Amino acid sequence: MADPVIAPLFKELAKGLLISRNINYATLAGFVTAYFDWLLTFDSEIKLIWNAKGVKMKVLYPITRYLPLVYSFVYLHYRFGHSTTSECDTLYKAGGTMFILAAIGAELIVTLRTWAVWGMAKPMAYALFGAATATAVLSFVLWIISWRDISHLVISWLPLGCVPHYASYVPIVFVVEAAYDSGYHPLVVAYSRGVTL
Repeated sequence: MADPVIAPLFKELAKGLLISRNINYATLAGFVTAYFDWLLTFDSEIKLIWNAKGVKMKVLYPITRYLPLVYSFVYLHYRFGHSTTSECDTLYKAGGTMFILAAIGAELIVTLRTWAVWGMAKPMAYALFGAATATAVLSFVLWIISWRDISHLVISWLPLGCVPHYASYVPIVFVVEAAYDSGYHPLVVAYSRGVTL
């Protein structure tokens, strides 16, 4: 008969191992794809971004493009490294903050492009930049709130990386970002159908 104290620990460990393995494989595949894409498009990037006139894209592009590439090293250490609980917390906060900043950079690029499609109309500027600001602030607030509700399972004798146990705030950040992303698409479609302000 299984020990009633140890059995739940082994169930939690088996669940954590399965989740960790699946997330680690998916994460690694995503980062390899991102780096491969970067290598394939680097010549176009130099031509279209760095040789272009203007400053906005030269500021927003590195935030959107290179911060996730830096973030990948932090996140790989988070998922594959042999860290203590406090190191897991620090890696979680640093990696997530870089992710949120990159998402905000992408939001700004899309907002600028949608505003340009609408002829830089003042009402559209208020709506788009207001929504982008609200999304960015809400994402950051929810992200910081999630810091108090995360815990990590670290087993010193197994190199599992950090196995997080999330509260409900982290998925809400993604819902907020998705809602913003879903909001500007109809604006572009409406403009292409001849709708004007």
